[in-house]
Amino acid sequence: FSKEEADVFQAMDDLVLQTGKANVNEELITDGDGTSRIIVTKKSAFHDKSGRRFLVGAIRDVTEIKQTQHDLMLAQLKLEALLEERTAEAAEAQKLLLHCQKMDTLGELAGGIAHDFNNLLAVISASLEFIVRNQQQNGAANSVGNVALEAVGRGTALTRRLLEFSRPHELDPQPIEISSIVRDVELLLARTLGSSIALSTKVDDASLVVSVDHAQMEAAVLNLCVNARNAMPNGGMIKLRVERQEVDVELAR
Repeated sequence: FSKEEADVFQAMDDLVLQTGKANVNEELITDGDGTSRIIVTKKSAFHDKSGRRFLVGAIRDVTEIKQTQHDLMLAQLKLEALLEERTAEAAEAQKLLLHCQKMDTLGELAGGIAHDFNNLLAVISASLEFIVRNQQQNGAANSVGNVALEAVGRGTALTRRLLEFSRPHELDPQPIEISSIVRDVELLLARTLGSSIALSTKVDDASLVVSVDHAQMEAAVLNLCVNARNAMPNGGMIKLRVERQEVDVELAR
């Protein structure tokens, strides 16, 4: 041992001999090769018939045992962390699954309502057309009938959008004026956002054409707006703007 360690051991040995009390201790030592070792020592005092004192000690090298315990502890901590991470991922996946199931159910419900409402609109539209044709001489009635027909037309467009939104389908990108998508989305958002959310739309260039799947594009914009609404529980304004952007190669990458 080094002198410092030997002095400590000597002092502990003297204490055992003086008091007669056994001593058990875990210690860190440096062996002759300079390697640190962990040992457990037990020292006891004995007396022979003539009164002479003897010190009996047992030393056990527990370095490998301690290292194994340390490795096991690290492995257990890693396992617990991994388990916690997987549990969180499973909870998030379950939450997402429930949300998807809810959206599927809402889509089916919206599709069913839109289908029934569309049938009602067809009856109302036919009746209004009949009234308008038979009221050619009555200007006021004719005007009111035309206004009602326009309203029916908007309702029909809305139900068509709901039906397209609720049905699963293969992507079918087509050249579409993006301003038309904004108009259709506005119809769907009118009741979705609620009275506490104001919607502001601005289209810089109504002639902008993009190649997209109409229903998919609507769903993307709707999701963004609904997420924005959920982020403002106390109300606010959602600004939906369409503008041309020049994207260079670096930004595109």
